[in-house]
Amino acid sequence: MLRNEKILITGPTSQVAMPLARELARHNEVHGLARLSRDADVARLREIGVRPLRLDLASAALDAVPDDFTYVVNMAVVKTGGFAYDLAANAEGAGRLVAHCRRAKGFLHVSSGGVYRYAGQRALREDDRLGGRALLRVEEWETALTSARPIRSSCPKGCRASTASAPSTWCRA
Repeated sequence: MLRNEKILITGPTSQVAMPLARELARHNEVHGLARLSRDADVARLREIGVRPLRLDLASAALDAVPDDFTYVVNMAVVKTGGFAYDLAANAEGAGRLVAHCRRAKGFLHVSSGGVYRYAGQRALREDDRLGGRALLRVEEWETALTSARPIRSSCPKGCRASTASAPSTWCRA
């Protein structure tokens, strides 16, 4: 388990990210970046020891976001049904975040395997065919996932990317 690190988690109020943020906040300085349109979400993050950062990755400048995180975990996903907005948040925003936090030891981009076509019992790869129907509004998920693939190529110079077993992207300085 990580200790004494400064960690940024995007999408911290989600069903998957919230327990991770809560556990990491026990021994680390954790910041949670999201649109945070509900004050109750801000309060929930503070209750578990996470420092909220209100920001829309689709359009906001990252000037207010510290750039000295040791690790970044991008678990945010925007699926409004508006193609341009969703693309800006899920791909461009994530790419800008990689560049902004280029000094981090690691950047983990988490996506869903539920949009891939069935591949039997073998582990999925990022370049596998899309077409899964496990999620509602799967077209938006497919768009988000496909648009996020180029994040690796936007990793700053000196940042090596490798793919984890779940469809995710790591950048290491």
